[in-house]
Amino acid sequence: MNFDDWRELASEYVDGTLPPAKRGEVQAFLALSPEARADEAALRGLNRELRGLPEVDPPLFFADNVLSRIQREQAAAHQRSWRAWLPSFGRLAAGSLVTGGALAALAWVLFFPNEQKSVGAGAVVVSSASPTTSTGPLPKLMVGKPALRTGETPALEFSLTLEHAERGSVLARVPGGKPSGLFFGRENEAVQTLRVPVDASVGVATVELTWTGNGTQGEKWLLEPLAPSGTTTTARSFGQPELPLVKAVAEVVRSYGQAVTLEDLPNPDLKVRLDARNETLEALLKRHLEPLNLSVTVVGDRLTISPKR
Repeated sequence: MNFDDWRELASEYVDGTLPPAKRGEVQAFLALSPEARADEAALRGLNRELRGLPEVDPPLFFADNVLSRIQREQAAAHQRSWRAWLPSFGRLAAGSLVTGGALAALAWVLFFPNEQKSVGAGAVVVSSASPTTSTGPLPKLMVGKPALRTGETPALEFSLTLEHAERGSVLARVPGGKPSGLFFGRENEAVQTLRVPVDASVGVATVELTWTGNGTQGEKWLLEPLAPSGTTTTARSFGQPELPLVKAVAEVVRSYGQAVTLEDLPNPDLKVRLDARNETLEALLKRHLEPLNLSVTVVGDRLTISPKR
């Protein structure tokens, strides 16, 4: 399988409609291609946004106009980029877009990016950047150490830097909260601060960051203990039921009082059981996650979980 094959099958793979034989072939390709895993994460994030938006009547002839624009974009594409998704992504989006004006707004940003002038809190944020053709480093999102701001509305505050990209965007979500977004461009600061309201009573803040930059997409989950209590040498023992990966890691973050970042997970809903055997958080995560082709590394004062390269 090559990259073009992957992008032709991407929407069916994310939807779960790909035949088993092809699904195995795609999974093998994803394990070898970080760029394909970034594609998959972006598609899954967009799919979740589409499913969560309300239904209202779309503008007259909207679907026809969008599909016409897709066809024009396909004809103009001469390089590998996110626009090469359009043959398959068009099937994923077009059926959903006609269900509501909110979806229409999302598609307008995707297919008519020059009309997007500003980004505000609660907006659905999609990069208007063109893919880079350079051979330099790929864009990446750098996150500063989160700080808990107490008060009437507790919040996590942290800095964001989009490296190796002229333009891009970040969408932040917390469970049960409204999304908020930032846009990076020539008129914006290179380092920006994001403040995300959190529920201090739950013990752990889970912040999902979906970002884009120069045609590259990525996803990070910040799992931040709201009352840090552990160190890298803290050892614990406990059992845990089988839970989706992000939720399972959030539970051990609560137990250990240490922060964890998850990056570009191929399947964040994969169910795992993380039971501790008088071991540190790093040892626990390596024992359970490395057999699943995930890497566990120490970055600064937090652990990072990402696909093995």
